[in-house]
Amino acid sequence: MTDIAEYEEIWNGTEPGWVVVRHTEDRYRLIVAFESGAETADLKALRQLLPELAATPISQLMALKGSRSFDLGEHESADAHRMKARFASLGLVVQATGWQLVSCGIFNENTRAYCLIEDEGIRQQVVDAAIQHGLPIRESTV
Repeated sequence: MTDIAEYEEIWNGTEPGWVVVRHTEDRYRLIVAFESGAETADLKALRQLLPELAATPISQLMALKGSRSFDLGEHESADAHRMKARFASLGLVVQATGWQLVSCGIFNENTRAYCLIEDEGIRQQVVDAAIQHGLPIRESTV
């Protein structure tokens, strides 16, 4: 386990300019709902809208016939809204479940450097220590 003391220059004043950046992102899980089960026309529309299904053999695609739903996965808000509109234009009903994803990182406003800590647990410890030591928090949604 890494000792977060190796990141001490972030909050001890020897390298000024460090801030905590808290990024908030609106996310959605999208699911195509088929009230009476997926029919051939529904599968054709899915195939038209999703490049990964366009390359799928028709025999595999037909295995989805009768399915009550098709999971489109998680998407950023703007992408999710565009997808819903595209799917609706072909008569497909998309259900969306939304939430906010909040993540924090460390950024130096003077040098424009981001402190990349790939381990989520260590990154959170460093962020917590930085906040405890009074580093400013900047909000971001971009």
